[in-house]
Amino acid sequence: MSRFQRPTDADGFPLPSKFGDLPNPVERDGDLKKGKRVLSASGFRWKRRLLWLFLIVAAGAVIIGRFGDDLLRYYAEARANLGGRAWNDNDPASARGHFDAALEILPERRDWRLLRAEVLAQLGLLDESHADYTAALEENRLAPWSLQGRANVLFRMGSHKYADALEDADALVRVSPQLDPQALNFRAYMRALTNQELPGGLEDIQTALEQTDPKPPEYLDTRGYLYFRLGKHARALDDLNLAIKKYESYLERPERRRRFGPQIKTEKIREGLAVMYHHRAEVYQAQGNLADAAPDFARAAEFGYDPENGVF
Repeated sequence: MSRFQRPTDADGFPLPSKFGDLPNPVERDGDLKKGKRVLSASGFRWKRRLLWLFLIVAAGAVIIGRFGDDLLRYYAEARANLGGRAWNDNDPASARGHFDAALEILPERRDWRLLRAEVLAQLGLLDESHADYTAALEENRLAPWSLQGRANVLFRMGSHKYADALEDADALVRVSPQLDPQALNFRAYMRALTNQELPGGLEDIQTALEQTDPKPPEYLDTRGYLYFRLGKHARALDDLNLAIKKYESYLERPERRRRFGPQIKTEKIREGLAVMYHHRAEVYQAQGNLADAAPDFARAAEFGYDPENGVF
């Protein structure tokens, strides 16, 4: 008998040891002994996995507890950046989702709220856009971008909001640098669109044009539309023809876009032309010149004139 072999009885069953072992016939089966060892090893592996899982969870809790605010901020900034890219790629629905997620974490970010306001306006969600602009203005009442954006939204809401839109346009001029041509052009154009305060609008755009050289085609379009509203059709056509000629040159020769200001996208040029064609068509129509009005109305529609969706 080996010194390591347990004593057995006459039938070969192990005798009880002094530690109280009981005979177990199952242990005589080598295959089952092997199975028992496998189960024991498997149980050890599961315990080890559970231990690792516990350690990972515990470490994660420590990291989140210590760096959670930073991680959330980085995540919010990442979503806001994705929102900006989606908006630049003309995907407002995706942009809105990213900005919603970012603002849920950092609602105090006024710049993101303003971007979402523009996205919502592009989606035609005017009430929600107005709410975002208003919230941003409550935090900073001297925000020209907010005032201009909200004025556009108010105009799109309908004639019952025209007075509010003009009030925001007035505020924009007040908070901008003295005699700022962009602010004056915006107020002048809002007066032309609403067909209100037309003499004041003409004074605004004359002041803006006196301060700029070369004359921006957008400013010429504003003055031309004001002349149309005032019934001065010949002067209106002079300005609108010149504005359209400049914008068409931007479309035909992209290198010329820098001559009159920052480089702008082809899509924006087409939208600008759509508005100018529509303005000129209105002048031709008022003169009874339907032969020239019809092609301009058609070009305006082709290039995307759509006041309900912000192209006006």
